[in-house]
Amino acid sequence: MQKKDGLYRRNGKLVYIKQPEYNELVFTSKLWASEETMKDIGGVYKFTENKWDSFYKKMVYPTDRKNFYCLIYNLNDEPVGEVSFHGYDPITKIARSNIKIFYKYRKKGYAGEALKLMLEYYFFDFEGEIMMDNIKNKVGKIFASKVGFKEVRQYKDESTYKLTKNDFLNLRDNKVKIISIIMYENMDITNYTLICNILNKANTLANKKIFNIQAIYTTNNIICCDNLKFELPPIEENLLNPNIIILPDTKNIEYIFKNNKIIEYILKYYNDCDYICTVGEAIKFLIKTNSLNGMIVPNIDDIHNLLKSNNLNNTKVINKNFVDNGKVMISSNLIGIIEMSLSIILKISGKELMDKTKEKLGFI
Repeated sequence: MQKKDGLYRRNGKLVYIKQPEYNELVFTSKLWASEETMKDIGGVYKFTENKWDSFYKKMVYPTDRKNFYCLIYNLNDEPVGEVSFHGYDPITKIARSNIKIFYKYRKKGYAGEALKLMLEYYFFDFEGEIMMDNIKNKVGKIFASKVGFKEVRQYKDESTYKLTKNDFLNLRDNKVKIISIIMYENMDITNYTLICNILNKANTLANKKIFNIQAIYTTNNIICCDNLKFELPPIEENLLNPNIIILPDTKNIEYIFKNNKIIEYILKYYNDCDYICTVGEAIKFLIKTNSLNGMIVPNIDDIHNLLKSNNLNNTKVINKNFVDNGKVMISSNLIGIIEMSLSIILKISGKELMDKTKEKLGFI
């Protein structure tokens, strides 16, 4: 049995999670057979090939809608573990989580990020409300608390942990985030002003600076698509390293590709930044930097031909203004920019501030 198209993928900073193809279950077999990996979670399990078919149908494709299973891959595309939820109850909207990292890949930050990516899918897309976990070992209990779970029950050496959707959505990162908005010829200046307006409004409502916006210039003079001309200072050497990179829409993308500074800037900071966001035609930067494979994208003009010509057969097009792939966020229009900016606020500062900003914008 094989299923290649439409397998869910969500990218992070250190890892990405992806539903495996059938033959990738060979890694699952190795993971469950590793004594060092499994010794604290019930011991090894022989996952022989005759068990793969029923497991794949239940957990991956077509699934019973009660279970979800992904492998975890590092940025070298090596499988390093698994993350999943199981036993989902559609009445209570409760499921139980599972995460395993192969022993030799532990203590690299993979588990926390992979679990967060799975929880984003569970709470944002799957529309679950509560995630539970039963944990016996001390390390697992410390990890659960660190990622936001709360202990609700203890029996002998086993504790039950719970994470609600509301608690997850209000987890906060208290560090100031550096936003780099790239400015180039024929960019849509309304993209820039709208993003700045929304993020600065969030700063005002929070009564503190959460987002520090810096414009990145690639030339001293920029003429935007509405013939507005900017005379700008050259790029300073002491610009702050970005946490978030935003690439506005433009009508002259092929010409901009001739300026290697933009591609160099993206490649320099891509791995270390938290999010990279594009609007409209700027999606081509993601193709240029090999960042779009396996993603979900909004229905931007000529996107089907673009994907076909670049052999991106595993990239799925959906009719939405904005798509969140984890680290990679893509909007197709001005409504999508609003949704993208609100999503950034949600991920950084929680649902409460996002809702306040949304209300202030009248975007209800």
